[in-house]
Amino acid sequence: MLTGTEFDLTIAETPVNFTGHSRRATTINGSIPAPTLRFREGDTVTIRVTNRLAVDTSIHWHGILLPYQMDGVPGISFKG
Repeated sequence: MLTGTEFDLTIAETPVNFTGHSRRATTINGSIPAPTLRFREGDTVTIRVTNRLAVDTSIHWHGILLPYQMDGVPGISFKG
């Protein structure tokens, strides 16, 4: 879990091993699932996202009220 008002998230492929066989998975800050971000209602936060994948990507923000253009839903808030 990450707390505070400034967050740095890195989307990348990371080797994982859940079954005894190493595979590459899309992770955020090296983890699956992505880290939970905790902050207080009314806080102004800065979230910096770095995409280290070879393709475009997005993050869908559950539980945050924000303009739909910033919500990371392919086909709705961006072309995808």
